[in-house]
Amino acid sequence: MATCLGENFEFDRSQFKIQPDGTFRITIRAMAAMAGVDQSALTRSLKSAEAENALPCARSLVLQGFSPEAVSRWGETGGIPEDAAPFILEHYGIHASTPSKTARGVLLALCRVGINAYLKEKLGLGQQPQAGQLGGGDLIALADRTVNLLERLGGVDARAQHQLRDMALNYVARQAGGGILARCQLCTRPRT
Repeated sequence: MATCLGENFEFDRSQFKIQPDGTFRITIRAMAAMAGVDQSALTRSLKSAEAENALPCARSLVLQGFSPEAVSRWGETGGIPEDAAPFILEHYGIHASTPSKTARGVLLALCRVGINAYLKEKLGLGQQPQAGQLGGGDLIALADRTVNLLERLGGVDARAQHQLRDMALNYVARQAGGGILARCQLCTRPRT
């Protein structure tokens, strides 16, 4: 699979602040790095948002509905809101007189990550729990259902069944801080 510049971008955790509502604020320094532009150029652009002849990036943010007053003060008020980041990346990666390959790469990487969530939301499928979000009982039940399905299809032997159940139980034990178990207790139950 091809990779793009944005997928290998180094993030400095100190440049991203999570807000009480779960959204992020991004420092101008981090946003400039993500866009592959000079920090002072981005700062200058954002500060121009209230001016009659605002610079192109600030003008595009205002056209997207961001308040010119807010945009011009993002550097003083905790950073750029996450919902502005795609527009900044779009400007520098696509619409700028000399598009930034870094901005385009980061924008594409964000699209790749978000497409699944976007489609699920639009299709009304909601969030499907990931393995890391499953509780111990849920994971063991999932392992049992998987083994039962594979048994019906004739594609799993007893050794593979034991390994699958062991993996599920070991995962649950590690999540609970109990380390790895020697054998899964489910493996000794009578087969149905």
